[in-house]
Amino acid sequence: MRTARFCGKRDSLSGRIERPAGALVRATGCGRQSVNKGNTLPPIAKRLAVSVKGIRTERRQTQQALTDKAKIRRVYLIMIERGTRAPSLEILDRLANALKVTAGKLVQ
Repeated sequence: MRTARFCGKRDSLSGRIERPAGALVRATGCGRQSVNKGNTLPPIAKRLAVSVKGIRTERRQTQQALTDKAKIRRVYLIMIERGTRAPSLEILDRLANALKVTAGKLVQ
């Protein structure tokens, strides 16, 4: 019989798992949960975020229209525009082609 694994301390009365206040928790594949320690992205990701959002709004293009052209998910574009995710080179190229600019202009 398998036993459940958990992170944190279990409350004896309610059976709930106690976590530090304000910790962001995400589920992992095996039933465990890990705490996001706030990893930072390089400054180029922030410049990319400003460029992509700036060019898109300057052209009055919606997020949905851009994601349809770039063939990426809208949620992923939102994370890129916030600077919380750094796209791969392939995604950077797709975004540049969809915005009709060079990839270099996006990371300036």
